[in-house]
Amino acid sequence: MNRPPIPPHLGCTACTKAEACTAPEADRCMECTLRFAPVHGSPCGTGPGVKMAGLSYMEVLVATFLIAITLVPALEALRPAIQAAGAHESHMQDHYQLAAKLEAVLAEPLADLDAAAAAAGDATTPTSYSDTLTYADGRQITRQVYLSRYDGDNADGDNDPFTGTDSGLLWVRVAIPGTVHALETLLSQ
Repeated sequence: MNRPPIPPHLGCTACTKAEACTAPEADRCMECTLRFAPVHGSPCGTGPGVKMAGLSYMEVLVATFLIAITLVPALEALRPAIQAAGAHESHMQDHYQLAAKLEAVLAEPLADLDAAAAAAGDATTPTSYSDTLTYADGRQITRQVYLSRYDGDNADGDNDPFTGTDSGLLWVRVAIPGTVHALETLLSQ
């Protein structure tokens, strides 16, 4: 490091040199201690010839430019995630409405459900428990409820769960037509 010549100070044994003070820390005068603290590892950084840490103007410009050109693609990459959040919210609302309808149907007496299943005729016809729900934003969904007697033991050997049905065993399905949302369960006495 190039430093300006340093005048000698009283009480300092190494200040006669034109370079940095090399005296042991205990033998230095106060001015040498302050002037050469960074050279000797002290946290003080107030002496002449001490380089201050920081960023140059060019470094700031380069950093700003890099941030500017990478920010646009980063925001473009996040756009699908932001859009998917709205779709996910809609799917979750539909799922919760299906679960609520399934719980409401399961709370009905088994005899009433069995009568509705018999009135529907088969597992592909919606029953009278089906309804239409309108959300606050105006979107409507139809919750279709399917009920059928169920063949749990496959006693007839045809592997069709809706023929040769068992008494006291009902299949319940709640679905929103045109979507993948559906919940199914079995209900027994």
